[in-house]
Amino acid sequence: MPQGFVIAVQGIHIAIENTRVATPVATFPYSENFEGEALCGNASFACIPDGSCTLAGNWQNETGDNIDWSTDEGGTPSGPTTGPATDHTTGTVTGNYLFTESSGGCNGQTTILTTPCLDISALANPVFTYWYHMNGLDMGKLYVDIDTGGTWTIADSIIGPQQVASTDPWLTDTVNLLPYSGVLRIRLRGVTGTGFNSDIAIDDLNVFNIIPNDVGVIAIDSPLTSCGLSASENITIQIFNFGSSVQTSIPVSYTINGGPAVNDTVLTTLNPGAAIIYTFTTTANLSIPGTYTVNSWTSLTGDGNNTNDSTLNYMVIHIAPV
Repeated sequence: MPQGFVIAVQGIHIAIENTRVATPVATFPYSENFEGEALCGNASFACIPDGSCTLAGNWQNETGDNIDWSTDEGGTPSGPTTGPATDHTTGTVTGNYLFTESSGGCNGQTTILTTPCLDISALANPVFTYWYHMNGLDMGKLYVDIDTGGTWTIADSIIGPQQVASTDPWLTDTVNLLPYSGVLRIRLRGVTGTGFNSDIAIDDLNVFNIIPNDVGVIAIDSPLTSCGLSASENITIQIFNFGSSVQTSIPVSYTINGGPAVNDTVLTTLNPGAAIIYTFTTTANLSIPGTYTVNSWTSLTGDGNNTNDSTLNYMVIHIAPV
C-alpha cells in the first residue's frame, strides 16, 4: 500500500498518511547509509517543512512532526560552525548523511526518522547502532525511541554539543535491543536547539546480532591542530569492542595523507562493550606547515562486520607561523 493515498469505502473518501503494510523485516544486518538518497533540503537556511523530503529507502521521514530530516553532503549550509564536513560512510564530501536544518529561527523543532517493523525474535543479542555528529554551540537533543506495541519508549538520548568542529570524527552510539522482543520499530528523534548552530547529523544506521569478533577504531584523539607540530607526533586512537568475545590481540593501522600504512598490534584485554585508548609506537612527521589527513582502522582476523572498522579523514592542521 503506497504512502499518502486515498481510498473509498462505501462512498466515503478516507485519506491515509504514512501507512506501510508489509511483512516485518526479519533479515539482518539491516543497514542504511543514505548513499542512494537524492539530496533534499540541503540548500536552505530555513526550516525544512514537514513532508518535504521523502526517502526512497525503508526508513521513513515521518509526517506529523515539525520538520524533515534533510539529505546532505559536504557540510550543512550553516557550516563549519555546525554540522559535519563529510559523511561517515565514505569520509568524503560526496557521501550522504541526514541532518536537521536549524537556521531561520528553526529552533526547538522535532523531526522523526522511523524504521519499518523489525522482527528481532530470532536474534540472540540484537543491537541498534548509528553514527552521529553534533557540532554546534546551540546543539539540541537526539533521542532513540523504541515501539513494541503502540507505545514509544526512550531507549537512549544524546544532549548538547558532542563535537567542537565540523572536521571532528563522527561518534557511534549502541542501543541494546535485548530488553525488547518480537516485532518492534525504532525511531531517531532530533530536536533542534536554541540557535542556528544546531545541525544534528546521523549516518550508517544498523540493526544486527552481536557477533563474537567485531572491533573498530571509533575515534582519533591526537594529534591536535597546532602551530608547533613536530617530526615525531603521537597518533592516538580509541578502539571499541562491538563483539561478544574478549579480544587480546588487535591489528591496527594508520596512514597520513594516503601514504604507506603504519601497522601495529594492540596487546591488551578488551572486554565486550569496552573501549581502549592506544598510542602507536611509530610517530608521524607533521613538522611541515599544512593540512594532514589521518585514517585509522583495525584488521582483526575473523571480524564479521567491517562497516565499523575505520575512522577516516581526521584533519590536523600545522598552522604556519606569521
